[in-house]
Amino acid sequence: MRNTAKTLAESARKTGRRTRLTAGHVLGQAIDRTIVSHHARRLRKVGWGHALDPPAGGWAEGVMPPREGNSVEVLIDGSEFLPLAAEELASATSHVHVTGWYFTPELAMTRGEDPVTVRNLLAELAERIPVRVLVWSGAPVRVFSPTRREVHEMVERFCRGTRIDCTFDNCVRFWHCHHEKTIVIDDRIAFVGGIDLTYDGGDPWDSPEHKARGGVGWHDLSTRLRGPIVADVADHFRLRWHGSTGEDLPPPIAQEPAGDHTAQMVRTIPESIYDENLRPLNDLSAVQRSADLLLCTTCSARRFRRSAPQVVCVPDGLTISRSYGS
Repeated sequence: MRNTAKTLAESARKTGRRTRLTAGHVLGQAIDRTIVSHHARRLRKVGWGHALDPPAGGWAEGVMPPREGNSVEVLIDGSEFLPLAAEELASATSHVHVTGWYFTPELAMTRGEDPVTVRNLLAELAERIPVRVLVWSGAPVRVFSPTRREVHEMVERFCRGTRIDCTFDNCVRFWHCHHEKTIVIDDRIAFVGGIDLTYDGGDPWDSPEHKARGGVGWHDLSTRLRGPIVADVADHFRLRWHGSTGEDLPPPIAQEPAGDHTAQMVRTIPESIYDENLRPLNDLSAVQRSADLLLCTTCSARRFRRSAPQVVCVPDGLTISRSYGS
């Protein structure tokens, strides 16, 4: 009798779990359909419904064009990205521009007896060159973290006693957030990817082996970019910085070819947010940019891989095929 009761209880638990998973799947699909339908209606309303159909060749139209002659190095997980980013940052001679969703000032970018933390590294750099950090201002209501209060407290901890110039990015719609993760160093190197410089959500120092470490794993990637594509990443930071501070930064320095890869920067920006005069001449409406992102995402299933939301697309022949999901 006891064995029968135990079996029935276990069966009920499994059935309940399957029911919850099925309900979650149905809800997720409904949310997806609603969001896709919403953006499709907006595109059709402004006459850009055709942008959802990928053009011949696969590259996005109407934004910064594909750039030839780039070096694009894919960095798998934080154990590869973080120490390399720290090394490149330490060699900066002109300026450093960083964007992120959220930061942990105490995040260790190297591990060992004397780890290099984000705050200390940027503070040392700020003593000799401009260091600008752009962070999302936080959730306007306490629905999810980080809240605006949490972000303000983090920035105070980040910048106190340093020359780091850190600004809140408020150029978003009410329910939007900035989720870009970029580092631009002297306009000659850029890091673009999906790894935030924060412990929020887990320690990003992970490796492809994913060894047990008593905490949440964080499997993600970033890219180190060199060549003409870097100027596009730098110009995007310039646009966002002006939108939040009103400060005009110098145009980025164009770089000579540094490799044999063609890459394209793709971004999404809500309409009527940024100064039209700062956008590149070949950069069309914000709705078109949103369509371009969807277009690149569609192409990624066939010929491309996307390194992170909103930024760089590269050909499938690149070593980015090492990444998860390939």
